[in-house]
Amino acid sequence: MRPLVSIIVPVYNTPFTYVRECLSSVVAQTLRGVVELVVFDDGSTPEYKRQLKHLLNEVEHEMSVLFGKTEENRGLCHARNDAVRMASGEYVLFLDSDDVLDPTIVEKCVKAFTDEIVLMYTNHIKVSVDGKSVIHQRDKRVYQGLLRQFKGTVFDPLLHCTFIFHCQVIRRSEFLKLGGLRTDLGYGDEVDMHLRLSELSPAVNFALIPETLYYYRDNPDSIVNKPDLYVRLIENIERIIVEAAQRREFDVQRAKRIGRALPTHAAHYVLLNSDGARIEAPYFDYETCRLKPEYFSGLDTVPEHPK
Repeated sequence: MRPLVSIIVPVYNTPFTYVRECLSSVVAQTLRGVVELVVFDDGSTPEYKRQLKHLLNEVEHEMSVLFGKTEENRGLCHARNDAVRMASGEYVLFLDSDDVLDPTIVEKCVKAFTDEIVLMYTNHIKVSVDGKSVIHQRDKRVYQGLLRQFKGTVFDPLLHCTFIFHCQVIRRSEFLKLGGLRTDLGYGDEVDMHLRLSELSPAVNFALIPETLYYYRDNPDSIVNKPDLYVRLIENIERIIVEAAQRREFDVQRAKRIGRALPTHAAHYVLLNSDGARIEAPYFDYETCRLKPEYFSGLDTVPEHPK
């Protein structure tokens, strides 16, 4: 039987403590029999590949496993693209090899898809490197509401904030229609993908499951903890936002990162037009770097200040 969901896990010398926890969370999914695991090794050492294959042999007793590899490290975007091409599921779920899934995430995401939706996402928690303590929880209901209200305008939240879409489950056919992730950026390609997927329809084609179902590890080896690479990432995102705004024929000449907005802790940007004037999103207070409280109306609870 053809898999319904392919879980995509790129690996590059990731500590096996993390990888074991990651893959254990895949094996533990409540939706059984229609999930395949696609692991792609992006140029790890020969010894690492040998140990990884041994670990995947254990997983194969529980579910279908596909394994791909390359001898040189080409970057996350290449590994993800190659893994999706290997996959056969109707949907692909991108899972970093140091992160962990809730056991119900696949089942809940698949059940929530409709014909109009191309990307399903959930709330997530950022956890400490040992996975034992919570750094912050990202409640994304306000952003889904903003998307419904402002998509198609220059105030579209996808042009003003990033790092919303953990977890992300995507229709594989729509991902391939885009040509996959861009490979010319090096960093920030996920943000570009989200913008281009959104542009496939004038209607809102992203949907949120407002439950915390993804656990993002604060890995000290990640790009956000490497200052030089993080600067490059931000510069790329600023470029990506401007490109997307101009594709939509908005007068946006520059995007500049403001910082993490309270209370959601998502990264926000300010847009400038050809006169150098700020394009102010009505839902954002630029002086305090906060989302305005009136845009949380209708939510049963307001996200807490991140710890």
